Amino acid sequence: MVEDLETSLFLEYARRRIAFEYDNEEMGELAVKILKTLSERNEAIPDETLA
Repeated sequence: MVEDLETSLFLEYARRRIAFEYDNEEMGELAVKILKTLSERNEAIPDETLA
């Protein structure tokens, strides 16, 4: 999967935000993996699912 700049910035923001919120870097990395997996499906994902 080739990421554009906007996607890369969003994933970095998500990683940092989750890592900060849970005080755990591994949680941030897990969040990025989950978001990438969901993104690769190329289907509409409701906000409730993402939350």
